[in-house]
Amino acid sequence: KSHTTSASISNSASSQKKALLSLLQEMRTLEGRLHQQSHDYSIERTALMESLSQQSNYITQLEHSNQTLQKQNGTLQKQLGMILSKLDQFAKGCWKFSSSSVKKMSEALHIQVQEWGRLYHIDASRSSSSSSSSPPSDEKEQRTTTTTMEKLQTMHFQIKQLK
Repeated sequence: KSHTTSASISNSASSQKKALLSLLQEMRTLEGRLHQQSHDYSIERTALMESLSQQSNYITQLEHSNQTLQKQNGTLQKQLGMILSKLDQFAKGCWKFSSSSVKKMSEALHIQVQEWGRLYHIDASRSSSSSSSSPPSDEKEQRTTTTTMEKLQTMHFQIKQLK
């Protein structure tokens, strides 16, 4: 009986060694997979961080570009407002002349200036008040407007005489 028992113990010990070796191989395989997955994760994480950094830089560039464009747009809106205001002032100034064709032309110009103002969301009357804050240029503008209106009326009379 002891011989059967010792053979049985020997078989059991051998089976346990095989099971341990099998478990050890399985653990080494799993450890290798884990190491590879950690490495793959690290590479993917680095790539995503680089992509995120590039996108962040691009967004910053776009924001800067947007701010620059907004400033330029504001400047252009202001300039357009001043131009529309001067055109409107010129049109209104022409109303004081007696020529009906000059009055019609000035009325048409006034209406067109209002349309442009609506189209570009500019209030020409508001722009004129901001442009009237510099008195020296107002005198010069007034003289230029008066001279232009006088020339316009003279041309009108000349055309009338030629007819």
